[in-house]
Amino acid sequence: MGFADDMAKLMQKPFKRFSCVAAYACTPFLLGILGGYPVGAIAISELVKDEKISSKEAERILPFCNNTGPAFIVGAVGSGIFASGKAGIMLYCCHIAAALILAVLSLHSLRNEQTFSLESVDNYPSLLRILPACVRLALDKCFTICSFVIFFAVISEILKSLGIISSVSLALNKASGLEIGICESLIAGFTELGGGIASMAGMKLCRSSLTLAAFILGFGSLSVHCQTFAVVSEANIKCARHFVGRILHGAISALLIYIFYGIIRI
Repeated sequence: MGFADDMAKLMQKPFKRFSCVAAYACTPFLLGILGGYPVGAIAISELVKDEKISSKEAERILPFCNNTGPAFIVGAVGSGIFASGKAGIMLYCCHIAAALILAVLSLHSLRNEQTFSLESVDNYPSLLRILPACVRLALDKCFTICSFVIFFAVISEILKSLGIISSVSLALNKASGLEIGICESLIAGFTELGGGIASMAGMKLCRSSLTLAAFILGFGSLSVHCQTFAVVSEANIKCARHFVGRILHGAISALLIYIFYGIIRI
């Protein structure tokens, strides 16, 4: 209904040193930090399909626009796993801060890449015309996301049953000195986000457990990466930058939690 164009026009002055891609990135970024994985990626894909940005430009903004939402971080992780809403809020704030740091690094590459030219479009379709398509699209994306969640949950359980996760966790424990429980959650989180977070149930709320949760939430798991690839492939957007970006996001989030845990009391 023209929200992306209106938002880009609103952010035109703050981002005047960058290309219009930076202004258009505001919409998927906002939707991503509110809606969670992979809402930001879906929004970027739609921008490419609408020819607002190119697929190459989309690859640059994808790493910081695809994020976890507050419902999962504050609700499921904070209140659910750690029984602390404050811990969830802290995780969410550090998650957003890490995304903003990535944004600064990514937008620097867009500086003066192209001139600011936002086309004025007035003939937006009505809500009655948009709503049916939105419902169909939402249901389609829901099936796609749930399919990958189920698939990787099954893979994770197979690896656990075969003792592979235990063996790798033991090897990681000997190599790094991390606790076995943390190693197992880290490996589970690498495979599937929800399962990795769920495996942390019962862990004591401390600096190490929150740091681990921050990394898992920032990285997103292979499940999230496949979900993202599925929703952006139609727009010919490659995900190599996204994968690297998620590793950086997880590392930055973990570092921020590690630093601020000793400063902010939970």
